[in-house]
Amino acid sequence: MANIEKRYFTIDNCATYYEGYDRGNSWNGWACPLFEKSVAENICKNVDDGETIITSYDKEKDCFKVKDTNNDIVSIFYGENFEIDGETKHLYPIGSGEWTWDSYTKEEMIDAKVEYWHTHDTGNSLKEFLEMTNKEMIKEFFPNNNNEPDITEDM
Repeated sequence: MANIEKRYFTIDNCATYYEGYDRGNSWNGWACPLFEKSVAENICKNVDDGETIITSYDKEKDCFKVKDTNNDIVSIFYGENFEIDGETKHLYPIGSGEWTWDSYTKEEMIDAKVEYWHTHDTGNSLKEFLEMTNKEMIKEFFPNNNNEPDITEDM
């Protein structure tokens, strides 16, 4: 089995990073991450706009569903157990093989955040910017995104 390591992932180089795991495989050059359930829920909340992208979690089938209403395609991401450093983790491949994920080490993520801070007027000191949580960053950079979908409902 391939070595699975903790990494940080972004979609399309946005300022939000999600902690997950990388098996070292890729799709068209993009990372294929795995996420713990709480992170997967956070990703789904962030991509669900209530109109073009709708997400849900199916408890019975233990999977996340992401529906693109532009083409009526539903992507399904099933939970699966992985052995990582002698511990079993239940992970979900949200967007793997479909979305343009980039993978970063913790050091690379910090460097990327510093670069982003240098090239964007965030209104924060560098220290404040680096300490921001993803939720705070989403509010800062997408202030009109008030949509908090309930991803526990089935589509």
